[in-house]
Parts: sequence; C-alpha cells; structure tokens
Amino acid sequence: MGVTLSYSSAPSKVEAIADTSGSILDANSRRGYCGVFNAGTKYAYLGLGSAAKTSGIPVPPGGAYEFTQHINPCVGELFAICASGESTNLNIIESTI
Repeated sequence: MGVTLSYSSAPSKVEAIADTSGSILDANSRRGYCGVFNAGTKYAYLGLGSAAKTSGIPVPPGGAYEFTQHINPCVGELFAICASGESTNLNIIESTI
C-alpha cells in the first residue's frame, strides 16, 4: 500500500513588483512555510521586516526563495523590489501552523 502526496502549484498570491519597495506578505506569527517564486524575467530582492533594497535577498528569474519554521524562519512582513526601471511578477505561497 502506497501513499500518494499531492499539492497545488497554484500560488496563494500573485504580486507585480517594481522599482519601489512594497509589502508582498503581511506579518503572520503562525507562518510555517512561505515560498516566493519569481515568475518574471528580472531579478527580485526581498526585505524581511523592512523595506527591500537591491542589496537584499536575491530571487533570480525562474528562481525561488523559501522560508520554513525550521530553516530561514520569517514571521514578519515581507517586502520586495526590482532594480531601477524594472518590474517582475512573484508567486507567493504561504501556509500556517
């Protein structure tokens, strides 16, 4: 007897980001997982708990950055930005514990 695992690849939230830092996910003390997937063609940069800067956590086009309750925990507000004059789209998945 086997176990079948399934998941939805549909994002919880889709955000278009530009060259001005903006909030992409509210603070959540019960956050167990958060995945930020860059569906665009430009680099995105993340800021944890404060405005994102282009020196922040880079998320390349087609790339992702994940937070879990055990590795890279992040329960604060999450921000994102692109380089000057650029924009991209982020797919965001969040689950709570």
